Amino acid sequence: MTLTPKQEVLDAVQKNYGYISSASMAAKIPSYEALEVYRPKDLIEKAFRNLKERLNMRRTSVSSE
Repeated sequence: MTLTPKQEVLDAVQKNYGYISSASMAAKIPSYEALEVYRPKDLIEKAFRNLKERLNMRRTSVSSE
């Protein structure tokens, strides 16, 4: 059996890769700046979640005045 991908279908799906929508327009900053802030934050949160799962850690205690 030989599988051959349909290039038209792949192109149609790939044209929407990487689009992010924001539900809040309260911040008056350009979308590219918001994306630059969001991407590293998301990576850091995923890294902490991964670390906590591997070490079976509980949530850290946080308090403020």
